[in-house]
Amino acid sequence: MIRKLLLISILTLPLLFSSCHSTKTAATGQQDEQFASTDDRLKSVISKSDTEWNVISVPVKLELKQPKSMSASGRAYIQRDSSIYISVRFLGMEVAVADINNDSIIVLDKVHRYYAAERLTDIFANVQFDINSIQSLLLARPFTHNAHISHAKQANMFKTGADIEDKQWAATPKKQNPLADYTFSFNDDDNMPCRTEINTKIGVVIARYSTPEVTAIGISPEVTSINIDAAKFNAKLDIKWSWDGVKVDNLSDRKHAVIPRGYQRIKAANVLKAFFQ
Repeated sequence: MIRKLLLISILTLPLLFSSCHSTKTAATGQQDEQFASTDDRLKSVISKSDTEWNVISVPVKLELKQPKSMSASGRAYIQRDSSIYISVRFLGMEVAVADINNDSIIVLDKVHRYYAAERLTDIFANVQFDINSIQSLLLARPFTHNAHISHAKQANMFKTGADIEDKQWAATPKKQNPLADYTFSFNDDDNMPCRTEINTKIGVVIARYSTPEVTAIGISPEVTSINIDAAKFNAKLDIKWSWDGVKVDNLSDRKHAVIPRGYQRIKAANVLKAFFQ
């Protein structure tokens, strides 16, 4: 049980700061479309995710590859532009929770009765990485540090270009984050997202997307693989989404962590150590 708790805490670390895989082209029909430029391709990609939804819940499987190897199942509750709540269950009981919003990150270890709570601005060292950026990173959507990208007309906020050798094309914000550079890569054959790379002074975060398809909330990957390469921390984590089980706009899926009375607060850096005790 303790090993399963470790995974949920690791999930928050990639949120603080694997080549591209195949895609389900048959589900999109994208390969039959003709585009005059990569700018038009980006407009098409963004328009496919221009859907109306406020909150979703979806089953997930979390597979930690580094620094340890372990896996756990749970459910992700995502409130658009507001929060991400991850619940890990074992034998029918919720054993760990991670709750991320625009202000803070809270992690509950319900076995040891520990919690960690940190301000988002402190964790990201003023990189201006908000909840919309985190949601977009996980769900394979292009984003900027100061705008929610949901309409095709916002494609003009990016520069695009093709890489014929790698059979990909890429988009980068015209106005980059002052403390980070973003690059979004797409497969040339079907225009599906395959990679997001974020470069900062403290390290590099790469998200790779496997078998993206058009779901109830737009283009979404079957697997999001997060790789962190930083001076003081390295981690690899796969998030496997079960979109067949997604629920959209159920009011009961608006969830937020409440710190129970009697829990001991520990620093975020000590969360992993606590799970090995």
